[in-house]
Amino acid sequence: MVVTPLRLRQQLAAFSPLSAITLAAAALTRLSGARTALEGAETLVAHHYDAQRAVLTDSGRSALQVAIELAVNVRGEERIVGLPAFQCFEVASAAVGAGCRIDFYDVDPYTLGPDLDSLERMLRRGVKVVVIAPLYGVPVAWDEVRALVDLYGARAIEDAAQGHGARWNGKRLGSLGLLSVVSFGRGKGWTGGAGGALLMRGDFSAVEPPMQHSAQEARIFAVTLVQWLAGRPWLYGLPASVPSLGLGETRYHGPTPPERMAAISASVVRWTHDMSAREAGVRRENAERWRLELPARTLAGLPHLTPGAVPGYLRLPIRLSPASAASASSGQAKRLGVARSYPVPLERVAEIAGNLCESRPVNPGADLLAARLVTLPTHSRLSEDDRRAIVDLCGGWTY
Repeated sequence: MVVTPLRLRQQLAAFSPLSAITLAAAALTRLSGARTALEGAETLVAHHYDAQRAVLTDSGRSALQVAIELAVNVRGEERIVGLPAFQCFEVASAAVGAGCRIDFYDVDPYTLGPDLDSLERMLRRGVKVVVIAPLYGVPVAWDEVRALVDLYGARAIEDAAQGHGARWNGKRLGSLGLLSVVSFGRGKGWTGGAGGALLMRGDFSAVEPPMQHSAQEARIFAVTLVQWLAGRPWLYGLPASVPSLGLGETRYHGPTPPERMAAISASVVRWTHDMSAREAGVRRENAERWRLELPARTLAGLPHLTPGAVPGYLRLPIRLSPASAASASSGQAKRLGVARSYPVPLERVAEIAGNLCESRPVNPGADLLAARLVTLPTHSRLSEDDRRAIVDLCGGWTY
C-alpha cells in the first residue's frame, strides 16, 4: 500500500493580514455593541473609498447582488445585466440572485479590461446595466468605459472586489462608480474574515437596501480565527488537503439572501485597515521583483497597463502558452502558490445556463484567458526559498 505523505507546508495563493492582537481588539470592540461596531466600520470604509455612504454586507457577492438590483430597478427596464465573460463565478451568482438574465462582453487578454468593441456591441443589444470588474487588481481604462456606457444611456457598476490597493488616475479602485462594490473576504487584501461593502454615491446614497442582520457572529469569529491560524505556509497544507473545503478551487456557489455584515467582521475590518495598506505596498514591491527575476519570455505575458493605472496585484497574472499554462496545474506549482485562473468563461458555468440571454456572442478573449492565464503569489508571506523555486519552475515557461 502506498501512503501519500501529509504535506503541512504549502504557500498561500493570496493573503490578507491578521494578527492575534487584531482579533483580540476586534472582539473587545464588538463587546461595545453591534451598532457601534457597524457604524464605525461603515464610516471608515466610506471615507477610505470616498463614498457618500457604505452599506456593509455579509459578502462581496451580496453587495454586488444588491448593487445590481438597485441599478436594474432604477432603469425600470427588462432585468438584464452585462457581465465580463471571464471573471470570478461569484459575479454570475450575484446576477442570478438579483433575478436577472445575463449578457456578456469579452475581456481583452492583453489588458485584462473590457474589450471595448465587444462592450459596445452588447450595449447596442440594449443592455442598460453593466458590471465592470478588474481582474487581480489591474485597473481598467475607466474613462473610456464610462464614456461608452454613458453614450448608450446605461449604468456601470464598479466591482472592485479584487482591487484593494490599486489606483487609477490617483483614485482608489472602489471609488469610481455611482455604485461600487468591495470584498473583505479571506484573500482580498483587506479582510473582515468575511463580508463586503456596497459603496453608494449620488442619488443612490439615500437608498436603504432591505437586508436582515447577520445571526452568524460565533461562526464567523471561529472561521476568522481559523483563517488567522492557517494563514501560514508551514501549516496551510493541512486545510488545503481537505477536499470538501475547496481551498484554491473555483466553484460556483448559488446566491443566498443578502444580509448585513456581522458586527465581529465589522470590528475586524476596522482593526486590519492599516495592516492591509502595508500589505498592498508589499504586493506591489513583490510584483516588481517578479519583473526583475522572471525570464523575458515569461514576462511577455504580463498585462499591458493603461495610462494612470497603479495595480494592487492581488496576484500577478501572466498569459502563457497552452503547454506552459498546463504545467501550472502540477502539484509542485500548487505547493508554491502558483495557480491557474478561472477554468472556464462564465457563459460555460452550467448552473447559470437558465439565466443566459438568447444572444450568444463569441468571446475569444475569455476563451484565451481560461486556457492560458496563470497567477503568481505576491503577498508578504512569500519566502526567498519560494521565490527561487518559482523562478526555477517558470524557467521553461513561454508566452
